[in-house]
Amino acid sequence: MLRLYGPPGSTNNHWYEASAIFAQGKAAMYVDFDSLFSVVLDPEKSQVKGKVGFAPFPAGPKANLPSVPVWGIALSRQSKNKEASWFFLQWATTKEQVLKVLLKGVPGARQSAWDHPEFKKADIPLDWVETHVQQMKIGSPNWNPPVVAVSEARDIIGQVIVTAIEGGDVKAAADKANAELEDLIRRTQ
Repeated sequence: MLRLYGPPGSTNNHWYEASAIFAQGKAAMYVDFDSLFSVVLDPEKSQVKGKVGFAPFPAGPKANLPSVPVWGIALSRQSKNKEASWFFLQWATTKEQVLKVLLKGVPGARQSAWDHPEFKKADIPLDWVETHVQQMKIGSPNWNPPVVAVSEARDIIGQVIVTAIEGGDVKAAADKANAELEDLIRRTQ
């Protein structure tokens, strides 16, 4: 679809460019993480606020397994300020803090924040909430290749996608990517 109907230079767009194109009303749909809804519906920048809906990504021929990434927060064993870090972690993951983040459109991990009356009456699209909750029930948190060198692996896999968008030989690109990924895993795991 991007090759036939997408904006020029689509293969160079990252989430920032793609979300801006959608928010300007120059794209019919935008597929990305659910945490970006606040970006595309920013009332100061969006031309599509109130004109779009949210829905689960359709199932493929073999399964419906959406990627449902979660953001994590951790304390490094090398931390020089373990006690202060531990207090920060406790504060940052309280119901009140997770609710603040959720009210800004970033999904939080605490069910109590999702159930909070303030969230229930917030100006957040109900179809976004329903879609997120549905995806959480069936999704997978594995959104990166299960490798140490994630950025390099993404670049390798991305070339197959670019080849498909450009109408190239996808099998040859996939075979090449497979060899490169095997080499990357051998070198970095």
